[in-house]
Amino acid sequence: MTARHPARIEAQVPDCDPPLPRFPLPWHAPLPPAYEGVTLNLRGKGLSAEQMDAWAGQGYLQALILDENGLTSLPPDSFVNLPRLQVLFLSSNALTSLPPDLFHPLPCLRELHLSGNALTSLPPNLFADLTHLEFLNLNGNQLKHLPHNLFADLTRLEILSLDENRLTGLFSGLFTNLTRLEFLGLGNNQLMHLSPGLFANLTRLEVLSLDDNRLWNLPPDLFRSLENLQRLRLDNNRLSSLPPDFFADLIRLEVLSLDDNHLAVLPPNLFHSLENLQQLNLSRNQLTCLPSDLFAGLLRLQTLSLGNRLGNPDPAFLQILGLTQVQDLDLGPGANQAARHRQTRPFGVYDPYAENDLPMATFARYASVFPRLEALTLSANTPLTYPICIHPRAVHFVAGTDAPQVGRALVAETIPASLPYPAWRWERCTDAEGQRCLAITLSPTPQATYVPGPDDIDRYLRAYLAYLDADGTWTRLQTPLAGPVASIRCPVQPSQIPAR
Repeated sequence: MTARHPARIEAQVPDCDPPLPRFPLPWHAPLPPAYEGVTLNLRGKGLSAEQMDAWAGQGYLQALILDENGLTSLPPDSFVNLPRLQVLFLSSNALTSLPPDLFHPLPCLRELHLSGNALTSLPPNLFADLTHLEFLNLNGNQLKHLPHNLFADLTRLEILSLDENRLTGLFSGLFTNLTRLEFLGLGNNQLMHLSPGLFANLTRLEVLSLDDNRLWNLPPDLFRSLENLQRLRLDNNRLSSLPPDFFADLIRLEVLSLDDNHLAVLPPNLFHSLENLQQLNLSRNQLTCLPSDLFAGLLRLQTLSLGNRLGNPDPAFLQILGLTQVQDLDLGPGANQAARHRQTRPFGVYDPYAENDLPMATFARYASVFPRLEALTLSANTPLTYPICIHPRAVHFVAGTDAPQVGRALVAETIPASLPYPAWRWERCTDAEGQRCLAITLSPTPQATYVPGPDDIDRYLRAYLAYLDADGTWTRLQTPLAGPVASIRCPVQPSQIPAR
């Protein structure tokens, strides 16, 4: 380039189709055939700002790679005459600022990589006119603030990564036009507060990363519109509490990480709507007990990390929590515990990442409760404890509801009755002494109320729950037997009224 044009450079408007496939990473991955003949790779060539004419006259280029060149600045007209460019890599340089019109001549740009630079701010109109942009990576810079309208024109953006910056706050209208966004990375910043409507229009969002920030409180409706969200990271923040229905709208969520916060108490119904949840991480908080139905309804949960101040909960306690479908159970080190742990897998298979394997007898205790268990992690220096948030003295049927009849509900309660959500189980017995009884499987979750059906006629019913005595042993508390269950009583036939 022989001349510089400080004025705004008008871009050509070519046909931007067909689109290139997403650029493959890592670097050693082979490029798709579509990149052959239209890619210029100048990665790590030591280019200077004065050598930014290496692609002059190559208007056919669709992918330009300028990573790892130590660039500290770029001339405003660096990308003139590249009207068909779709992929641009400027990562791992030393850029501290960018000219406002730098990307204006690139109307077909779909993928822009600016990670690993030293950007402290961005011009308000930097991405104006990039109406085809689908991928924007701003990881690993030093951004503290973002202009209100920075992303206003990026209506096709699907992936936006702002991880590893210094952002302290985000405006509620910042993401308003990003209605196609599927991935949003905001991790490893300095965020302390989020506006209630920040994610209101991101109805297609599937992945949201808010980990490694300074969040201590979140608006109750923050995730209300994110019904398509599948992965949510909130780990390594300062959260001390969560609203009861905080995750109620995340019906498609599969992965949730709350690791390394300050949570001491969890609402009983916090996870009730997460029917598709497969991985849950609650480790390194300040939990000392758990509500008995905290995990009720998580029928697809496969991986659970629960290392806290719970110690190593007994399998019977975990069974009460409804975790029988879990495959990978981590009860390892939590807050203020040593990092040393033990791990085992079925049939004593050696795990090279474990300090030492648990005896198979210990694994068998848990495997008897968790038929799908494949991996178990326990804290090596923490004795078995039995934390539970319910401590009833007795159980009984609510007065007036203990006459068993098909279609008439039986209601059990604890004494005292104010205890929250005990994990009730029900049994059907064939004898009045309760010697021949079978458990009744209730779907979806055990409740304090049971409605007898035809299979219960002439049988006896009772409700029970497990209770932790003061000496650390489990005791079963059960209601008296109610029965035999009567069939439905037909109403008395009305008297015939003679016809006139």
